[in-house]
Amino acid sequence: MILANVNLIVLATATMRGESVILALRVAGSVSYTSGAVLGHILLRKRYGLLGFHQVGETFGRIAAAAALAGGCALAAVLVVQGRVEEPRVAAAVALSAGLTVGTAILLTACKVVGVPEIRHARTLLRL
Repeated sequence: MILANVNLIVLATATMRGESVILALRVAGSVSYTSGAVLGHILLRKRYGLLGFHQVGETFGRIAAAAALAGGCALAAVLVVQGRVEEPRVAAAVALSAGLTVGTAILLTACKVVGVPEIRHARTLLRL
């Protein structure tokens, strides 16, 4: 994971400028976690046999689709409210709040619709 993260960070800082580097650093972190999960699965499977990764992969796909939809809706909400307030700090807070509210609502709804099992478990735990 560290090897993937460091290589992607070096590549991003060498080829990108400005704010795009910040986004690339977050992507590098995500890619390194994913590569660590896949490599860990491969190594554990060699040692212990089948681990039920098919179910994990299905859940990952469902969450990825829900997250993409939620991210797009959150971005749309930010773009709609952006520039509506004159004071820059207040405008940033309003845009952040709009994106957070819309993104969270869409993510939870989409996860429920596509059948992410962890959403049911979380709801059960929150009721306690």
